[in-house]
Amino acid sequence: MMVLVPDHTESADLLLAGATNVVPRDTPAKELGSRIAAERRWLDMRPPPRRSATNPLDYGLLRPQQCSQQVLFDILCSAERPWCCHDLCLILGTAEEPMRRRALQARIARLEERLMPYGVSIDCTTQWGRTTYRGFVDEAGRR
Repeated sequence: MMVLVPDHTESADLLLAGATNVVPRDTPAKELGSRIAAERRWLDMRPPPRRSATNPLDYGLLRPQQCSQQVLFDILCSAERPWCCHDLCLILGTAEEPMRRRALQARIARLEERLMPYGVSIDCTTQWGRTTYRGFVDEAGRR
């Protein structure tokens, strides 16, 4: 994700929150266009994200309609490694204020309720005050 920011904005927090490129808003249009084109080439070279649903129809049925839930769902669908709750709070919050863990837990609970009728749940482990999310599992425990 490329983020346009006002001049003199600290980019470290944005990069920690998941931005892949931080660009000042006053960047000349030609340079901005070149950077966006380079970003697209880089994204096109990456392998497609892994989907936990076995076919596109399942993915379409499971995917929530609310935008904030869609973002969380897509992140968990493409989980190639466990996601720490702290990382998700940074990604789903704003640059100035990460999402609170209670808000993340509530969002996860709402997503679980949506998935329950389809026999799918979120694969998570809680240990020492840290929760990690590994994507989705079906009733048989398959990812």
